[in-house]
Amino acid sequence: MLIEYEVLLPADLVRRIDLALRRAIAGTLGRNVPASYTNIALMTAFLLQFGAVRFNEPDWAAVADRLAAEILGRFRVNGAFDEYNSPTYYGIDLYALALWRSYATSALLRDAGAEIEAALWRDVAQFYHAGMRNIAGPYDRSYGMDLRRYVACLGMWIWLATGYEYAPFPDLTAPLDHGWDFAVAPVFALVGLRMPEDARPHFVAFQGQRQVEHVIANEPQRVATAWIGATVMLGAEDSGGTHRFDDQFHPATIHWLIEDGVVGWIRLRHSAPADARAERNQLAIVCTARAGGDQEFMFQIAAPQIDLAALQPNRWELPGLTVRVETNAGGLTVARAGALVELRYRVSGESGRVAIQFTLLTDE
Repeated sequence: MLIEYEVLLPADLVRRIDLALRRAIAGTLGRNVPASYTNIALMTAFLLQFGAVRFNEPDWAAVADRLAAEILGRFRVNGAFDEYNSPTYYGIDLYALALWRSYATSALLRDAGAEIEAALWRDVAQFYHAGMRNIAGPYDRSYGMDLRRYVACLGMWIWLATGYEYAPFPDLTAPLDHGWDFAVAPVFALVGLRMPEDARPHFVAFQGQRQVEHVIANEPQRVATAWIGATVMLGAEDSGGTHRFDDQFHPATIHWLIEDGVVGWIRLRHSAPADARAERNQLAIVCTARAGGDQEFMFQIAAPQIDLAALQPNRWELPGLTVRVETNAGGLTVARAGALVELRYRVSGESGRVAIQFTLLTDE
């Protein structure tokens, strides 16, 4: 607002915005997030750089440049952010990078913003399936599994590239899940889209089946893999058991086309570390069962008209997809949980720590 419209604003409002900015900067400096906290670190660097110029605080500019240099250095190692493949926070990353390349007075931020923004779009393009209007897993941070069913910031950026008709975005005539994020759309439009021409085709039409593999980090090593097929997408992350579980982390995922644009999905839910690898029509998962009683390994499935009787321990017959299951876990129970179906495999941990393996095989 200050950069584009200050001359149109009442003087008292400008004073209040400046006061809010000073308070935000004080809080940001106190919080001192690391460069690995990608979306907040990117926004922090721009906030401090802007505030340094506006309020004549050169020390803030030095902090901004140091943080930006660290973010750029970390990204250049593998061409990846620590918050990898996040449909919501990639949108914030792209916003921050657009602020860097468009409004920063620091040459470091301007050049780095343009460089990282282009590389990020090219990586997203490899995971994206225009026919499903979804990005394949794995997701380090995600609030949902189907971009057409909730508001994700990345979906708004793709909307700018393709128009609403082809965008991964929910129906605007219905209540919006995670709808508060839609409020950021005006500033996305204001800073503008800058997508490499070689990435753009992926967001308009399916560009062919492919295996994707991207090293996210080296120490500890984290590797994302995905198979992007014509009607099935598999996503996986292997972090060597180091990635802590949380509700936003999805290391093993499946999406598939059912009919008429309807997309089904599957994800693993497990409270302990799980590592996975995706290859053509195969998702291999290794989990660890701890000693001390039974544990559950749960798969959640979203698809219309699922027949519970067709879900057997070694074979899931789903609308538009058959999944063959090879596992050393047993005791399957199947139940509906709202709009989802949950398959729970029970494992006894009484004999000590044991590796639990699942191999999900799909056919196209």
